Amino acid sequence: MAEHTPGPWGWGVNPRPNPGHSNHLVVRPAGEFPHGEWVADVGRLYDPQAEANARLIAGAPLMLEALRRIGYEPAPAEASVALAHMRDIARAAIAQLEKEGA
Repeated sequence: MAEHTPGPWGWGVNPRPNPGHSNHLVVRPAGEFPHGEWVADVGRLYDPQAEANARLIAGAPLMLEALRRIGYEPAPAEASVALAHMRDIARAAIAQLEKEGA
């Protein structure tokens, strides 16, 4: 399975629009603004949902790292049932994120 583009990611306006992609918000590796390859084109500028999607997608590498720590780092001996349940959820999310063809 291929690895995702390393984070951190940032988002902003596509400064070099291609036909059909003018005034779009894009997600790129943080050090590659204003140029570089896109991770995602999330929609038109001034669309509140596109901006929310851009923020969410840009945060994905950090969220995956947090899930890995929650799901796989050793838990303290006094860990609660609630923590065990959160760890199960984190592991399920990681599996979904790393699943090929997802």
